Amino acid sequence: MKKLSDTADRRAFLRACGRIALLGAGAAVMARFVRRGQLKLAGQTCVNEGICSGCGSYAGCGLPQALSRRQKLQEDA
Repeated sequence: MKKLSDTADRRAFLRACGRIALLGAGAAVMARFVRRGQLKLAGQTCVNEGICSGCGSYAGCGLPQALSRRQKLQEDA
């Protein structure tokens, strides 16, 4: 004969597994959109039309143009 606590524990375990699975699936979908460029992260919009020289946001910019410019300047130095 089953105890009520066994059924409640099994139900709680299955709910937790479902929540974890949904959270993981959601994170995977978001990562895929970010990687494809369909979803931009906060602060990832160019404010100077891709011209890094003289841009006020250049120092903290994480966009590919700024990153490659910084890398090039470090190589030349």
